[in-house]
Amino acid sequence: MKIKLLIFVFGLALNVHAVDLCEMLLAEYPPSGFFALRAQNDSDQTSSLITYLSRLLDETLIGDAHLVRLSEGLERGEVVNPISEKEAEANYSLLVQRGGLEHLIQSDALDREILLTWIKEKLSQRQVNRIQRNSVEKVTELPIQHMQFVPIPSRTFEMGAFLVTQWQWAMIMKNNPSRFVDGFDSRDMKIGGQFIPMQPNHPVEQVSWEEVQKFIGRLNELSKTDDPLIYKIIPDHVRGKVYRLPTDEEWKYAEKDGADFDLELHGWFSKNSNLKTQAVGLKRPNPLGLFDVHGNVWEWTSDKEGWMPRAQMRSRHGNIPLHRKVFYIVHGGSCSDTAQQCSSMYEFSAGDDYERHHIGFRLARTDE
Repeated sequence: MKIKLLIFVFGLALNVHAVDLCEMLLAEYPPSGFFALRAQNDSDQTSSLITYLSRLLDETLIGDAHLVRLSEGLERGEVVNPISEKEAEANYSLLVQRGGLEHLIQSDALDREILLTWIKEKLSQRQVNRIQRNSVEKVTELPIQHMQFVPIPSRTFEMGAFLVTQWQWAMIMKNNPSRFVDGFDSRDMKIGGQFIPMQPNHPVEQVSWEEVQKFIGRLNELSKTDDPLIYKIIPDHVRGKVYRLPTDEEWKYAEKDGADFDLELHGWFSKNSNLKTQAVGLKRPNPLGLFDVHGNVWEWTSDKEGWMPRAQMRSRHGNIPLHRKVFYIVHGGSCSDTAQQCSSMYEFSAGDDYERHHIGFRLARTDE
């Protein structure tokens, strides 16, 4: 009872300033179109109410249900506040707007016919806009990048044309560890009965060497059993093919760029990436048909640098736990690195449990 009394008193205070509020809205959002002209000619109060309602719709403070409530009242011969008392009690913003509307709808100068016609026209327009928007979203639905492999001349393996993506990882692991899930390409993809946020075609990152091995193990199990899921990820898969990380030597051989490539055309680095990963395959490929070999994310290889004692690990890799750790070689540079760091001259090594937003991977494929 006390709450309702306070709301009532507050509403009275709001109504004192309702005229000033409406005048401000009219100045900022002048009415337009046939209905606005008629409203201005027949009743300034009708014009003010239409302007006020238009503003609330634009700000998504009210929606179709509120317009329907108002139109149903008009058809019964009464002007009702489209924002109910219950809504106002539960939402401070709606409480404020209900006070402003209350002043306008109590006017005897309202032209109810014009108001009802405007409401029906607005509802029809909003329905058309929804249909068009849904149609555009369907047409522009983001195509998913599948795994593709290219043969490497004079070698017995194929290399992934693209970095492994967030969608591909999620299809196998049912999660997405990546940092860069928010952006223009963001989607909530339903996988394994749950919605997983991602930028589907961006490279997966924040994956340790150990986690990559789990991914590869599951992928090879799908290959061994000829599970239909693997064909959704790799359309040209052949049963029994084996997937793995490339060796250090294989990665260097497949790089094939030498010193002549233009990183602006071939890779994403600190100068052109906005320090964020980008969808795979947007830059030019190298001569063998591999995309994003330089930049975007660093790439794990299967080669160990060697076991390091504690003293060396502290000096080269920061404060790392006391036990001995194996380190694996990483190539390629990332979206947050300079052009020089993305060149073939640079590489580094990281512990098998190291996971950061600048490291991902691509796969090699063999017959056994």
